Amino acid sequence: VAEARRWLEQAVSMSIGMTSRPRGRGLTNLGNLALTLFDLHAAERHFRAALDFWVIYGTPDDSAVAELGLGVVARLQGRYADSLEHVENVLVVWTAADDISSMAIAEHGLATALSESGNGAGSRAHYERALDLRKRAGDTSGLAYTLISSGTAERWAGDRAAALAAVSEAMAHFQELQSNDGLLLAYLQLARLAVDSGHDAEALNLLRQSFVLLQTHMRAKAAIEALETLAAIHARRKLALPAAALLSAAAAHRQTRS
Repeated sequence: VAEARRWLEQAVSMSIGMTSRPRGRGLTNLGNLALTLFDLHAAERHFRAALDFWVIYGTPDDSAVAELGLGVVARLQGRYADSLEHVENVLVVWTAADDISSMAIAEHGLATALSESGNGAGSRAHYERALDLRKRAGDTSGLAYTLISSGTAERWAGDRAAALAAVSEAMAHFQELQSNDGLLLAYLQLARLAVDSGHDAEALNLLRQSFVLLQTHMRAKAAIEALETLAAIHARRKLALPAAALLSAAAAHRQTRS
């Protein structure tokens, strides 16, 4: 991802002043690559530049994709009202176009922002709509990712059974799709659920499997969450020093990328 980002930065720098679609696509994709690396400041800069470009030279769909990126960045920075505003704008565009697959993405985004802001009821309603749209579109991969996020929301709401059911279903889809990225997220979610239930040995085994995937498929945010989950296990075992070291590393990474 880092190498792809370097090449694309060079291409975009060569396109300054151009008004053709490749420049807008380059800016949008730079935002996506920065998001993958959890470089939120760069992601926001690229998405804003892309939105400014698309408003003049692109289609409503082009603008919606860039604005969705801004919504994700705002959510990850804890600016939930801004995130909801961006994603609601996106949903209006894709609903008008009757684009079911894209509507599912927007509903997923609204659900996640509501969940993280503490609105469990609103979040659940949007996740249900997103899941229904994913199924109607026949989007198995998207369905699995929405199940993962829905499982997180259920875990935060204290419904472990619902969370476990959602993540287990997602795991089955990811195994069928042979998606290492999806399996990584599923392992982490299952590890958190195991920690919540006091099953440390199970959690450690799941974390080991996630660490194997992280070596070949790095996701900065996932790596941070893996550190935090491992710290929780050490803390419960009263191993204060390693727990503090892991939490310190996770916090440092979050602060440099927020």
